[in-house]
Amino acid sequence: MSPKSSKSAQPSKARVYIVEDHPVVHQYLAAHIRDDLGLEVCGASNTARQAQAEILQFKPDLIIIDLGLTDGHGFELIKSCALMSPPPRMLVFSAQDEEVYAERVLEAGALGYLRKTATESELLDAMRRVLSGQVYLSASMTSKVLLRRITPPRGDHRSPIQALSDRELQVFELIGNGQSTKQIASTLGVDAKTIETYRARIKDKLGLDSAPSLMRAAFQWVNHASVPDGQSDPIQ
Repeated sequence: MSPKSSKSAQPSKARVYIVEDHPVVHQYLAAHIRDDLGLEVCGASNTARQAQAEILQFKPDLIIIDLGLTDGHGFELIKSCALMSPPPRMLVFSAQDEEVYAERVLEAGALGYLRKTATESELLDAMRRVLSGQVYLSASMTSKVLLRRITPPRGDHRSPIQALSDRELQVFELIGNGQSTKQIASTLGVDAKTIETYRARIKDKLGLDSAPSLMRAAFQWVNHASVPDGQSDPIQ
């Protein structure tokens, strides 16, 4: 008779991949994933390009994605991952405004959105719920989404920023990060003339009348800065 194994087979841990360009935030996430949830961090990247290649290789169960990456925007990575078979579960962990981004990332293929101002308990709850296949938004954002779904629309009450398309919002943020038209075109894989068209549309939607005013508004949006006294705020 063969001897019985002294230990039963242990279930494999769920694998998590982190896409984040701030090392401190990466370390913070990794610590909670390992110590509080008992999961395995199978990889990490600060660029969309590297992340996409490694996600295909490692096949994580959960991806935590920041929207602002060193080589572009998390939107495109979310959309690419959503096309994988099977698509991984994705949670966006971002400093950006939930009111502007939450529904956009859900439509792109993510299951949750959490701001970086969240508490540790909210972070753990968000990771658990998305990993189990549930949608996660803050309580206030969930209420707003539900109300929009059940209340007949009465005009467009969105802020100018919310009226920007996903691509226009990406261009706006890249302008705020200091990228030139040529650099943005390279980042997004389009020609410079297309970016100029987006810039013109953004200025029109935000009520901006010059390139410097566009650059100033974009910088303030990305850096969460207040608008200087005497200048109307087009993004509120």
